Amino acid sequence: MLISFLFSGTRNSTLFCQILSQDGQYFITRTRATKIWSKSWNQNDTHTYYNPFLISCYIPFGVTPISVSFSLKPCEKAPIDFKISPEDTLPSKDLPHIFTICVKPLNFNKDISLKLLQWIVINQILGATKMNLYVENLPKKTLKILQSFQKSQNGITLLKHDNLDSSFYLDETTNIWQKRRNEIITYNDCLYRNIHTSHFIIPVDIDEIIVPRHVTTWAELLHESLSESKDNFASYTVRNAYYLRQFNVKKRLKEKIVFFRNVVRSDFSGERESGKSFVSTKNALTVFNHYALKTLRPGIGRIKFLKKELVQMNHYKDNCDTVILPECAKYLSSPVRVVDNVILKYKKVFYREYAKALMFLNQTMSLS
Repeated sequence: MLISFLFSGTRNSTLFCQILSQDGQYFITRTRATKIWSKSWNQNDTHTYYNPFLISCYIPFGVTPISVSFSLKPCEKAPIDFKISPEDTLPSKDLPHIFTICVKPLNFNKDISLKLLQWIVINQILGATKMNLYVENLPKKTLKILQSFQKSQNGITLLKHDNLDSSFYLDETTNIWQKRRNEIITYNDCLYRNIHTSHFIIPVDIDEIIVPRHVTTWAELLHESLSESKDNFASYTVRNAYYLRQFNVKKRLKEKIVFFRNVVRSDFSGERESGKSFVSTKNALTVFNHYALKTLRPGIGRIKFLKKELVQMNHYKDNCDTVILPECAKYLSSPVRVVDNVILKYKKVFYREYAKALMFLNQTMSLS
């Protein structure tokens, strides 16, 4: 369970968990606070920010908690009591891996429903069992379509995201860094929502697609990787390649689907630059948008980089903003352009599944 809240106390304040057990007993334990942020990010910034923390409560052996509350004093009555739902459990180890995609808060003023639908379909073909999409601001049509899919119980869950009050932000740069902190909360919320029901979470944006090169699905891809590493890593990371619109002006195919139309990419990014990961729910303690930030216990490696000969992350962007992503300058100035149409192997099955999705939406919309 992950609880997001703002706490009025100093960073060094001792916080206590008040755990109510199934048999009506209270257990008081000290919390352990883990900052979900790296000192290396915006390290010279002196502005004040709301920072995300993971608050861990020790549960005595044999105790089944039904609620938890927090206070600054051990026996102080807490204002809010958080109910704890019974834990779901992972399916049998004999079944294929379960993957949940985690999407940071969607904030769009224009309708992106078709683009989003296409992205959902291709990811389901690749192996996404569930998708947690955090919604901040979407047009009515886009939201209505997502809600229709959520009601159809095809694994899509919409989660409302309310941004923190921005009245104290000093400038645009400060606002960006607070926004990134807010997004980290959603990634960790997604991790802990799915910790007992998915083997991996995948934090990706809706312009990113992880594509295996020689096999068809993520489960097939990881089967070999996990057997080699004995599953001792918190993140299995895939290198990024930009498929920018400007790279594809001459080579542009007569396709409506952007990821089938744009087939010219940049060189691969460096291993620790812009990649995305399959994050192990049993090995990661905290996560951010690229890979696990902290591992759950000693002896677990934080990152295993998967070979680019086996898998890549296709990143489809109209342009690459060097202000937001300084590394873009390297790829824009580089002469390296690679025709790479590996994703076309999914074209036939994609159009079949996409037609089904469109038919479902047409039926749903006509009834509403």
